[in-house]
Amino acid sequence: MVLLQQMIALLIFMITGYAMRRKGVFSPQTSRDISWLIVNVANPCLLLSGVFASEKPLTGADMRITLLLCLYVYSILIAASLALPVLLRVPKEERGVWRVMTAFSNIGFMGFPLLQVLFGPESLVYGSIFTIFFTLLVYTYGSGCLRKDVQKGPGAFKSAARTLLLNVGTISGILALIFAFRKPPVPLFVTSVVDRLGAVPTSLSMLVIGASLTEIRLHELFTDVRLLLFAAAKLIVIPLVSLLAIRPLLPDQLFLGVSMIMLSTPTASMVVMLAHQHDADYVLASRGVALTTILSVATMPLVSFLIGL
Repeated sequence: MVLLQQMIALLIFMITGYAMRRKGVFSPQTSRDISWLIVNVANPCLLLSGVFASEKPLTGADMRITLLLCLYVYSILIAASLALPVLLRVPKEERGVWRVMTAFSNIGFMGFPLLQVLFGPESLVYGSIFTIFFTLLVYTYGSGCLRKDVQKGPGAFKSAARTLLLNVGTISGILALIFAFRKPPVPLFVTSVVDRLGAVPTSLSMLVIGASLTEIRLHELFTDVRLLLFAAAKLIVIPLVSLLAIRPLLPDQLFLGVSMIMLSTPTASMVVMLAHQHDADYVLASRGVALTTILSVATMPLVSFLIGL
């Protein structure tokens, strides 16, 4: 029921964005401007708000287990992102978008509500650590996959690498890690501002995705064989194989449940925002997000059942 409610909310936001674009209210420039706001302001605040919401700091043991799980999960996802476009015979010029769609999942909007309801508020701090890794990687590896100047000589690469490693995403990720471990006091007005700005990506990112879908034929979502194979790998094969391999090593069901949600959620809406920012194929990214979001209604319960949760 919780998952179904989240899916209905996602679909309503996408349909609204689609209708606004069809009516001429939502222009391509509006999509780019909103994408800038989400990438550079709202998404870092979402990360910090998740850390602030947790009432207790991580213990040393929990921190070690969670960090190891993050390393495991994202190593699997990045390895899959490098291999899957090759296996699907994606043209080389399109592989960057496919890699980012594979590597990054919607752990913010879908993952956090599911964690809170299924495992209690204390599970949010573990999800926050995953979100820190997500933020650090999406602003480095993710942007690197989409930026065209990374492949234009050593001078351009050096400049791009500096930008990728020192940006609002990596800075906010480091700050969130400090707050998750130390839990220093934070003024109420700071948490209020961060919470409000952190709520922005939930609705606006899905509006942008819905608006982007006006540039494709919706029936193509379910007739594109390559995209369907990608969705099957992203939503079923990768999470199922990864979770069955790690399950015997986890101390309790909480860590297995957190890992399941982090692996099996659909492609992150942030991928579309980044594609807009870097003039990549945001229409393809929107199709990937839309298809995986719709199919995840069935695939997430299936994965949970098969791993014994």
